[in-house]
Amino acid sequence: MITLATLAGVDVMGARTAKADVWDGEQIVVAMSASTSPLDARERVQMSVLTLAFWVPRAETFKAFGYLGPTLKPLPWLSVFPSVGFATDRTADHATAFLASAALTFTPLEGKIVIYVEVDGYFTAQQAEFYGFYKLGIHPPQLGPFSFGIQVEQYNASFWVGPNVALSFGPVEVGVQWHTSVTDVVGHAMRVPIAINF
Repeated sequence: MITLATLAGVDVMGARTAKADVWDGEQIVVAMSASTSPLDARERVQMSVLTLAFWVPRAETFKAFGYLGPTLKPLPWLSVFPSVGFATDRTADHATAFLASAALTFTPLEGKIVIYVEVDGYFTAQQAEFYGFYKLGIHPPQLGPFSFGIQVEQYNASFWVGPNVALSFGPVEVGVQWHTSVTDVVGHAMRVPIAINF
């Protein structure tokens, strides 16, 4: 399942974000998000849209995802993005799935710590699948543009865990993430996400 977790660590409250994510040199994810200007006087509500494309050239797989929902910021250090959307598989049975998602971003200590939690549901006429993404990021001011952390991914009853590091250069963030299975599926994966805020 490829969801808005590809944008974890990127401020969804920003006006526009683009991100490319490469898994083990084979799976390519391209994502774009955009938010409106604040809709209320206290600047706590925006509408946001997120689109994703998931491509595996070797397997001739292509999937597209789209989400729409409000971005809420009830507290300066908390943002919430509940959303719904649809996904389509353009390479198998052309099935369309309904998506329901909720993502929370906590940024205590003036953003020195970032905690991201996401839970998604993926529903078709034949099945229901669930995905979770949980990430802790640490941004020590002494390390300048460098940040590090750990993330856990859940797909139904399977879990992957691993460290991540990232470097920020103005609006550009480049990272490396390593995933190791800790449940029934044995395997490893490396991801190289590149994000641009503009």
